[in-house]
Amino acid sequence: MLTVSNIAWPDGGDPNFLQLIANALFDGVDIAPTKIWPSWRIPTHGCREFRKLLEGYGLQAVGMQSLFYGAGPLNLFCREQQDWQNFLNHFDRLIDIANDTGVKKLIFGAPTNRDPLDLDDQEIKELALNRLSKIGDAMLNADLVLCIEPVPKSMGGKFLCTTEDTARFLAEINHGGVKLNLDAAVLLHDGVDIPLTIKRYAPLISHVHSSEPGLGNFTDPKANHIAIASALREINYSGAVAIEMNSVPEYAHTNLLQALQFVKSVYG
Repeated sequence: MLTVSNIAWPDGGDPNFLQLIANALFDGVDIAPTKIWPSWRIPTHGCREFRKLLEGYGLQAVGMQSLFYGAGPLNLFCREQQDWQNFLNHFDRLIDIANDTGVKKLIFGAPTNRDPLDLDDQEIKELALNRLSKIGDAMLNADLVLCIEPVPKSMGGKFLCTTEDTARFLAEINHGGVKLNLDAAVLLHDGVDIPLTIKRYAPLISHVHSSEPGLGNFTDPKANHIAIASALREINYSGAVAIEMNSVPEYAHTNLLQALQFVKSVYG
């Protein structure tokens, strides 16, 4: 399954870009909600109308990212009980959006929203295991999966910064509602043996981002997409591979066409 994150063009619900994706015979889109709706007060009918819009192009909403963009100071490692309840309340909102749009995978990158601040290593581990297990329960109850995306330190990450660290943590949490988002640019940053890494952590991989460093375009790909695609085939990966690329408004059309062609030729 091939999808495209709607961060790749200026207006996430623009039919012109949805038509490009449909013409390329991709399966759907990953959505950043605030690229479609200006705030987190999203009406149910708005989500359902967007779902119908996608269906009109033969597309579906598959993943959701930018889970906390513009949602205020929410942090997995917050100290106060009310702050933790606010964090959970936001996940309830995300679940509602997912249910109404048809999304199944929620991608949790957001380094600011998982900053452990001054906690020591043991406190970080215990709190993360406990809280992500609770969120994982809510995900399973809604037939969803939370996919943790590693965020390198160079990109502001302070917790689960590499693919290996993230995978080891997920193996320890061992929860069906909390899995791994494999990211091509992060694998490049990690400098790991790609076939070995993907084979080793195959049971944890639930979503894949076909990305370039800095969420750049695919004019001159740096990540080893060929090796990633080959390894995914070896493990019989059946989930989505999503193009993740920032929008450059004046080149959005050209960049998206190029990315669609490249990713389809490699991962299709």
